[in-house]
Amino acid sequence: DATQGSTQRMHSTRADLQGNVDIAGFYNEILGGVSYEYYDLLRTDMIRCKNAKDFNIYNPVYGNTSKCTTVSASDSDQTIKQESYSAYAQDALYLTDNWIAVAGIRYQYYTQYAGKG
Repeated sequence: DATQGSTQRMHSTRADLQGNVDIAGFYNEILGGVSYEYYDLLRTDMIRCKNAKDFNIYNPVYGNTSKCTTVSASDSDQTIKQESYSAYAQDALYLTDNWIAVAGIRYQYYTQYAGKG
């Protein structure tokens, strides 16, 4: 089996802001940010052939198997599209020289579409 004429794209970006502040005498490292991801896959022609039963993996003879060019229309044009947006925030609160409390939150919106044929 094989694929002919496929395209695959992925894009991602991320932006963070980080700052340090003192709140009620405690040192805080605050982080906030957003991210975006996009993925697009298209497999146009799916090549499907019968199993090659004349090939012996223990005693291989190369060049005797016929080339397969049969495109399966029902399996072709497979597509996957995914998109994700997120926003997040985090605080690292320095309680002492040895203790740091870290808390964060993240929101993510995600869509996915997949199909074939």
